Order: sequence, then C-alpha cells, then structure tokens
Amino acid sequence: MLIRAQGNFIEYVPLGVTTLGLVETRAAPAWIVIPFGAILVIGRVLHAFGMLTASGPVRGFGILTYLALLGAAGRLIAAVGFV
Repeated sequence: MLIRAQGNFIEYVPLGVTTLGLVETRAAPAWIVIPFGAILVIGRVLHAFGMLTASGPVRGFGILTYLALLGAAGRLIAAVGFV
C-alpha cells in the first residue's frame, strides 16, 4: 500500500509543480499561483493520510489534486489566448 502512495505522489506532483511553474512564467499574479499550490499540497496530504489510515473518504479528497491541475491548465490556456 505504501509503494502505491509513493507512486501516486510521483505521478502527480511533478506535473503539478510544472504547471505551477508555467503559470508563474506567464506572469500570473501571486494571488493566482499560491492558491493552486496550496490546493495541490492539501490534496496530496489528504490522499497520503487516507492511504496511511485506510480511510476511503479522506483519500477521496485527494481529488483536490485534479482541481489544482485543471485550474492551472485553464489559466495557461487562457493566458495563451485559445479561449
């Protein structure tokens, strides 16, 4: 179970940090970048806590990771001008 928690972290955190970096390089203000980072961290902590305690509902709140990724991706698409 612990190896899967680590694997899940390795799959999503680099993508999240990369999208945050890209949002920042597009000159996004800090009030946009910081919440995405905070949501990513909260989602990862909840997922890890849920995996370690075998709590399905808490682990499910790890979906916040997707919210951070989708928000950052939306910001990048809007910054490029496709929307």
